[in-house]
Amino acid sequence: MILRFRNFNRNVLFLLDLVLITASAFAIRSMMTGTTGQGREGLLAHVALFDLVWILLVFVRDPYPPVTFVNVSKATLRHILTHFLVLNTLVFLLYSDLVSRDMLLMHYAIVAACVFLSRLGFLVLYREFGLFRRDKRKAVIIGNGEVSYKAARYLARPDSGYEFIGVFNDVPDPGGRLPLLGTKDECIDYCIRNEVREIFSTVMPETGEHFRQMIHRAEDACIRVKYLPDFKTIFSREVNLSMENELLIIRFRDEKLERIENRIVKRAFDLLFTGVLFFTVLWWLLPILAFAVRLSSRGPVFFVQKRSGRDGKVFNCFKFRTMHVNAEADLRAARPDDDRLTRLGAFLRRTSLDELPQFLNVLKGEMSVVGPRPHMLLHTEAYRRLINRYMVRHFLKPGITGWAQTNGCRGDLTGNRMEERLRKDIWYIENWSFLLDIQIILKTMRLMLAGDRNAY
Repeated sequence: MILRFRNFNRNVLFLLDLVLITASAFAIRSMMTGTTGQGREGLLAHVALFDLVWILLVFVRDPYPPVTFVNVSKATLRHILTHFLVLNTLVFLLYSDLVSRDMLLMHYAIVAACVFLSRLGFLVLYREFGLFRRDKRKAVIIGNGEVSYKAARYLARPDSGYEFIGVFNDVPDPGGRLPLLGTKDECIDYCIRNEVREIFSTVMPETGEHFRQMIHRAEDACIRVKYLPDFKTIFSREVNLSMENELLIIRFRDEKLERIENRIVKRAFDLLFTGVLFFTVLWWLLPILAFAVRLSSRGPVFFVQKRSGRDGKVFNCFKFRTMHVNAEADLRAARPDDDRLTRLGAFLRRTSLDELPQFLNVLKGEMSVVGPRPHMLLHTEAYRRLINRYMVRHFLKPGITGWAQTNGCRGDLTGNRMEERLRKDIWYIENWSFLLDIQIILKTMRLMLAGDRNAY
């Protein structure tokens, strides 16, 4: 897709999807001869829920990427599969008696076929029939360096909506990657002679007056000037930009869960997943494990420990007790062959069953199903002084399982291993997605069944 029109394309495809979903459902309804009134009402409820889940998942992860049909197909397939998983769970909980399995599968088959054909038709309009091709604009770049090179690659793409001509700079590109057209002062005259309509400048204006004069001359000739700042000359790390109420905000981290719609999706999934787990497994498993812990050794069934939560707030974390009652429970974490562990406790830790009471913390809103694991207060205070950026992991609610835990960073970690856990926790914060949470949960289940060698 032409990137200059990406928002337009996304909106068109989004509306087209909703039309296809609704139309296909009513087409199925017309084929359902002899359907009872209750069945027709069930179909209407199904269409409404189908559309609602589709819309919510669009906000979670954009299924309308630009560039090629392959990329669009992958994103569409991922969207449909995720939608199938979420919707079937809701259908099972809400109205499984109103919609037949055959009707549901038929609807998905028709929707998938129509959506893929609409994507293909839309891309053919762009590539083969030249939709918006007449609006393709010539563009040049002022400056060189890495930002200029990235901009040149973007502008040179066949689907960018631009025709890249070359660069203007007082010094040639050292790597010879960019065609040099002249010096910076020659740029405007060249653009006027050759009908160039876009100038992208990566050069920081040393004096405001010189830059204003260049913009004034360009605009007099109906040429647009756009500035591409190189923040690496200012900051030693990547930054993220956003506009909020006409204010340019520079963020040092791209936190996906800063967006309210993502937090709503994550919280809704936490409640849904926990609810399903309670009604299917935990209602009978928790009492059995509690009774076993009670018989295994003297002491309370639950071990309640204060731990660090979101924004560093302290909360009471619930676990099944896995150790004999001891005075070091809040001072020293478990180690391999720890003599404080009971026989049952060792098994519970190895299979992660001791963590199941933390679903109560999830229901209370203190934890999430997936997130950085909460640490003891003593460890939090120690590591925040020893490891740079350690408290970043507390930007999110802690989780019962997490990206770090499913990738080998589990148990009592010190030194470099704790830094590795921190890097994985921060990666999760900056790369969260609904599908990533599903992936972590599935990997956690596999580790529970196979046995995690890092669990003790």
